[in-house]
Amino acid sequence: MTQKLKHFFVCTLLMVSLAVPSFAQTKPAHPLLFGLPPTAQAQTTPDTNGQNPVTSPKVEPDSAKPGSATGAPDNKTPGQNVTPATPGNQAPIVIDPHSFLQQLLGGAPAADPAPTPEQLEAVYHKVWSMVGEYYHDPSKLEDWQVWESKYKGKLNTADDLEKAVQEMLSSLDDPWTKYISTKDIARQQTNAKAGISNLGISIVKLPDGNYRIDYLFYGSPGYASPLRKNDIIESVGGKALKGMSQTDAEALFLGKDGSSVELVYDRAGKEDKVKLTFAPTPDSEVEARLLPGNIGYVRLNEFNKDGFVEFLQALTALQQAAHGNLSGLVFDLRGNPGGEFQLALQVASIFMEKGTVVTSTTRDGRMVTHEAYEVIPPQKHDFSGADDETVQMIKDYYTVPMVVLVNNSTASSSEIVTGALKDSGRATIIGTTTYGKGVGYTNGRIPPGGVLYITRLDYLTPSGYNLSHKGIAPQVVVDNTPGSKVDEQLATAVEVLKQLHPDPLKNGKASGNKTFGDSNWTENPLVACAAIGLFLLLVVLVSRHYVLSNRRQKAEAARSQSDENDGGGQA
Repeated sequence: MTQKLKHFFVCTLLMVSLAVPSFAQTKPAHPLLFGLPPTAQAQTTPDTNGQNPVTSPKVEPDSAKPGSATGAPDNKTPGQNVTPATPGNQAPIVIDPHSFLQQLLGGAPAADPAPTPEQLEAVYHKVWSMVGEYYHDPSKLEDWQVWESKYKGKLNTADDLEKAVQEMLSSLDDPWTKYISTKDIARQQTNAKAGISNLGISIVKLPDGNYRIDYLFYGSPGYASPLRKNDIIESVGGKALKGMSQTDAEALFLGKDGSSVELVYDRAGKEDKVKLTFAPTPDSEVEARLLPGNIGYVRLNEFNKDGFVEFLQALTALQQAAHGNLSGLVFDLRGNPGGEFQLALQVASIFMEKGTVVTSTTRDGRMVTHEAYEVIPPQKHDFSGADDETVQMIKDYYTVPMVVLVNNSTASSSEIVTGALKDSGRATIIGTTTYGKGVGYTNGRIPPGGVLYITRLDYLTPSGYNLSHKGIAPQVVVDNTPGSKVDEQLATAVEVLKQLHPDPLKNGKASGNKTFGDSNWTENPLVACAAIGLFLLLVVLVSRHYVLSNRRQKAEAARSQSDENDGGGQA
């Protein structure tokens, strides 16, 4: 890495941290994640070494890479500690419910390793209390008291506890407030070890018993297919889904890597079918390249720390490849499920010199906190150690013409960034309406080892728009035609950027190019003919000059040779 690149990288990191007040030491990290909830096909699982008991809603930052087929997307099962699930090196989780319960309740270990009904009820009551204290929508808690003693005297095993918690949470009819049981987690790991993948299709059950597509995971077989959000899946492998339980329906979307299955689906009353091959969803990575016309393209697949570092490096590389003269930037957030809230703020601050990124409302009992997250212009000391060229490169990203690509699988933190760039007028949004997740959750491990999620926060775009269940509509609506070899959304983005930053020869603003008045000489026939005539005249004059010069050189050489022959031998 060159010294200049290092300066840019360090300064950018410093800028994004200083530009967002919530990152200062005077304020703790934001306690909520903006990921999408997990299901049985998660690719990460909670680390059992920490065995964190229920105390209060506290989470460590985590990403929200999808991979589920339930409710809404997420392929992580985040707890307070999360480790990657590599198929070859993980065994099913073994949970000791007694140790969790002792951590929760305190005291010396009991002789009987099995939890008592009283201990199980204590855990259940703690969950009930936490939901009542922190759930974001009090209107759904009007009858919450009926659940407090609903299972009194009925919980005899850890399995009884987990089922009771799941039933209690399901009464809220909220896909993001849920409990992932120890059996679900173990099944995820077993499937990963056995080479069983999902099609990358999240489904939700409708009141009439049908199942519709809720989310398609980027890079999955479903994402690359003609399927779209809100399509009704009628059958998988010849088995009709209507009337099936959610668990049975989801199982049909699992299969051995390399095997295929046929799906019959309905879109707006028209039935069609598609054959998909099971394959693991590839790991997320940042993609970047320089397009013709010095237009930069960068794709961020999810908001996590590793991806953010790669993202900064990619932006630096694009500026260097364009020799500091980027004419436009395409920021691709299609299929990005979200991730860490703070990273959404940081990414937005790279492209916004100042302004509001997002506003949020968080509930804590009877107290509701309203917060606005804003970026301010960088100060001179923020650029300490960087040369003028590096400083200019950083500032260019505040003003370079910009397009953001989105689709129905752009969710959560991606929508925070999209909303900020749209409402501020910083970028043009192109694609299809985003997913529509305007809430954040808190999560953590509870006895006997599952993961509890509680929706605790609502957020709005800077203009006050609540995108929940609606999404963000792009300014330029365009979808890719199924089966097309051309990325029509990207092609549209390039055309929009060309209009925002025309070719230098057309506007005369770059490289000192001059125009004939205010006209476009390449489109005016008279001016074009005059230009061609001048060019041909220039060619003739240059050619004439070359011929005459060549003749003169030959004549001088001949005279020189004659003089030498006549005066040879003289001193």
